[in-house]
Amino acid sequence: MARPRSVRSCINCGNCQIHGHGYCATCYSRWRDAGYPDDGPPPPAPRRYSTWTPCQERSRGRLEDYLELLQFGEHDEGMLARRLGCSIRTVQRYAAAHRTLTTQPQNRSAA
Repeated sequence: MARPRSVRSCINCGNCQIHGHGYCATCYSRWRDAGYPDDGPPPPAPRRYSTWTPCQERSRGRLEDYLELLQFGEHDEGMLARRLGCSIRTVQRYAAAHRTLTTQPQNRSAA
C-alpha cells in the first residue's frame, strides 16, 4: 500500500505544487534566473501591458453601442456579441475598457 504524501506549499507564494528547493515552478524559475540568491526569488516583474482601449473609429463606435446596450439592461456576453457583430472576447475587452474608463480619476487641472 502506498504511503500518503504530505501536502506542502511553496515557501515563497504558498502555491501547492512544489517544483524544487521548496519553491513552485514559477518561484523556482525566478530564483534560478536571479542566480540562486540566499534571500529567495525576486518579486514578479510588473505587467507590461495595459487595458485594451479602442483605437479605430469602428471599435470606438462598437464600444458606444456596447454602452448603450448596457444602459438598456443587456448584460449577457453572448447576446451582446451577437448584437454587436463581434466575438465574446471582444465584448469582454469592451467591459474591461469600460471599467478602466469609469474608475480612472478625472484630470482636474487648475484653470
